[in-house]
Amino acid sequence: MQEKNIGEIIAEAREKEHISQRQLANMANISNAQLSKTESGEIPIPNPKMLRKISRHININYNDMMYKIDLGMGVSPLNPFIKDYYKK
Repeated sequence: MQEKNIGEIIAEAREKEHISQRQLANMANISNAQLSKTESGEIPIPNPKMLRKISRHININYNDMMYKIDLGMGVSPLNPFIKDYYKK
């Protein structure tokens, strides 16, 4: 099974909250185009400031989002349970 990219994760979380792209963009004070491009994968590594703005509205931890785009903390081999969590 292929791992989801950050855009897919954002889109799924947004839909789970029953929020449209336009609504989320307005709530987070970002452009709808920027959000759309992120969700479609056109922007594979979104701006961390944008991630922080949207994270609170879609109930995804900001640090988890940063980890997903390889800008978060490193995971040491001493923490296999953390690695297993992120594999899912």
